[in-house]
Amino acid sequence: MKNPLANITALLPHISFGKPKTSATTIDLSANPLDARPAVTQIRATIREAIAADPQRIVVAFIGMHHDSAFHHAVYKMTMQSLAAEGLRPMVTVEQSHNLLEKFAPLIPGAPDANKVRTALAALKEENPATYHRMQCLMVASLEYPMAPVSTHMTASDSFFQTDYPVRLVDLALSNSGYLDTSDPWTKQMVAQSGKDLKVSIPRESTDGKMIRVRGQLENIMEAARETRSNLVIAQVTLGNLAGIHNKIPYEVSIHVAACGKNTKFTPVSVFLESAKYTAETIPNKGLKSFMKDPHAVIVKGGDTSAFSRNEQRTMFGDLIRAHDVRPEIDKLNAIFAASGFVGDANKIPSHFSPNYSAQENRRLLIGALERLLKEPPTQFLLEAK
Repeated sequence: MKNPLANITALLPHISFGKPKTSATTIDLSANPLDARPAVTQIRATIREAIAADPQRIVVAFIGMHHDSAFHHAVYKMTMQSLAAEGLRPMVTVEQSHNLLEKFAPLIPGAPDANKVRTALAALKEENPATYHRMQCLMVASLEYPMAPVSTHMTASDSFFQTDYPVRLVDLALSNSGYLDTSDPWTKQMVAQSGKDLKVSIPRESTDGKMIRVRGQLENIMEAARETRSNLVIAQVTLGNLAGIHNKIPYEVSIHVAACGKNTKFTPVSVFLESAKYTAETIPNKGLKSFMKDPHAVIVKGGDTSAFSRNEQRTMFGDLIRAHDVRPEIDKLNAIFAASGFVGDANKIPSHFSPNYSAQENRRLLIGALERLLKEPPTQFLLEAK
């Protein structure tokens, strides 16, 4: 079968590096909002510049995305493909609770006994971490998503079925009621390190909650990078968490301010993909000034701003989700890939694709894996892609 990445390098122009930059780079796509090539090219170039600046340091590229944007998911996918075409093998991190698998896998209808599953997963995490983390990705791909469901399942499924790079979930444990879950040992440790009273519940979206989560995510990213011996990390983050939102999320609790601190042990690259709702102008004033002075920051404006959302009440596994026409989102994704020159079967979403069905199939795959896990030694357990 023809390698779907074979034509990527030819499509993206060669980047030559001159004098070091002293400020952020802005890419304006308004002349052709569907063509993401200039954005992908600049993101790749900035990552290369960060690596060249200090090859001994880990580079963490934070890709600021909006959940309902098909364009943002497409830019992320094309960036990953272009890096792979150059021989780079980044680790990927996702803003999901690090214990998502243990928390929700036993709740899937038809899953084996919850206590036995959690015991088996604990052993798998200790004795066979690579397979454990692939199961984490499959858990992500098994969920139903209300915003940009096709695009989200595209990137979630890629994280599982693309085995060329490791993936980690790096957020703190979160309760169903919206608080930091200190029954989880690691989350409890991060809260304790912050000096907060462990007896007081901390809302996940509060200023304290966000600050503790950002610190926890950065610590988890570095630990995972060392564990996997990765010198490049691509971190999916929400736009608000990347640099703050005026009158909503202070810049002081953002990823950018924490990642650019004096004691940071990695080189951060920050990519702000503007959306209809959030632009660079929505970054708090202090944050915007710092962001614009960052030579490893990229702002992408003028791209397609179409937003896709179900806006329906649902449960974790989608049994309240009604039939939803996803064809407009599929058409938009295919138009972006075509306009950007990313062609081939790997970058074409079939018109009949159903994110509901995809999630259901992944859940069946996950249930089968859990059943086998209870019977096989953790060290010999393998998770096969479908």
